[in-house]
Amino acid sequence: MATDDIKHTDILLDENNDVIISDGDILVGDSLEQEGALIMRYHPGTLRRDPLCGVGLSDWINADVDAGGIALLEARIRQQFARDGKQVNDISYTIEDGGLLDVAVDFDQQD
Repeated sequence: MATDDIKHTDILLDENNDVIISDGDILVGDSLEQEGALIMRYHPGTLRRDPLCGVGLSDWINADVDAGGIALLEARIRQQFARDGKQVNDISYTIEDGGLLDVAVDFDQQD
């Protein structure tokens, strides 16, 4: 097993952040995408061992999203992913009906 594989192997969570159990065992697997999703969801102060971690994406629900707000969100995303050793390649946004902001982040683990 390569060193990079070990770096991104962790206990996997479902969409409700519950541990996934498969055939009576805790499911362990590639966690890189999960790590990115958790960084987006966490608010600063969520993690006791890393109280600065988190983008706090839910703060943007029903927010007035203009160019300045998007720039702030993008800076926050890049900063938080960099803190976790991840390189953000691209951030894309879609504002859907009703003002719902959909954010997609393409990233890789830095060496």
